[in-house]
Amino acid sequence: MNIFWKKILSINRYQLPAKLGLQLQKMFIYDTFYLYYRGCLQVKRIRIEKLLKIKEIRNFLYKRRLKACGSNVFFCGGIKFHVPKGIIIGNNVWIGEKARFSGDGGGIEIGNNVCFGPDVTIWSSNHNYDLTELLPFDKTLISKKTIIQDNVWIGTKACIAPGVTIGEGAVIAMGAVVTKDVPSCAVVGGNPANVLKYRNIDVYNKLKLENKINKF
Repeated sequence: MNIFWKKILSINRYQLPAKLGLQLQKMFIYDTFYLYYRGCLQVKRIRIEKLLKIKEIRNFLYKRRLKACGSNVFFCGGIKFHVPKGIIIGNNVWIGEKARFSGDGGGIEIGNNVCFGPDVTIWSSNHNYDLTELLPFDKTLISKKTIIQDNVWIGTKACIAPGVTIGEGAVIAMGAVVTKDVPSCAVVGGNPANVLKYRNIDVYNKLKLENKINKF
């Protein structure tokens, strides 16, 4: 196979929801167009993202699947929502690449001005492994609502266990495994996550009062 056909058959991954991604592939839409002109092969690179507004399409499709979703919410590529009808998202929220949220069970509530780094995992249900007659767990689903309050920053690869409430203004360090509630304005990290320190409360309240919010 010559270089021309190798290029033609290379498909750019836009990390859209699976069904739409397959539809685009079937339509033979690529990030490079090849044109023959006067017997010579000419190559012209065109960003399909700009032509088709891929990011806008992705945001639109994700929002439709959720129970509720506010304004100025950005979804990066590769995100997976399990039972999205159990997930509520506020305004001005950034969800990083390959995040995985499960609204199955108690559901997930996310406030305003929240930023999630890549690969963040949030769950809202668990299996019953204690006082059970089956191994490793029985068929009981333990539902616990998981809540992320306003102005929270959650670092890459953090994991939030079912039933946890992360208080307003908290910061969750990268890789943290959060198994219990986090106080407001606390900075936590580790496995299991513990409070490392608190952010400056006076500065936080001043910025909040002046409505100085980072728009994602």
